[in-house]
Amino acid sequence: MKNGSEITTTPCENGQIVQELYNVEMDVRKIIDRRVLDTRNEQIRNALIALGWTPPNGKL
Repeated sequence: MKNGSEITTTPCENGQIVQELYNVEMDVRKIIDRRVLDTRNEQIRNALIALGWTPPNGKL
């Protein structure tokens, strides 16, 4: 592994999107930040729809 940063973004079946930022130094990976976006939240859904997102039919 190289030194630097890594970002993972994981969509979950429950409607959440989890993004984690890691710092990597000498093959040691440490989490720096974790953010959870809940697409079931009305304000989040409305903002995503305003950006052009289409929510799945009958889900969430």
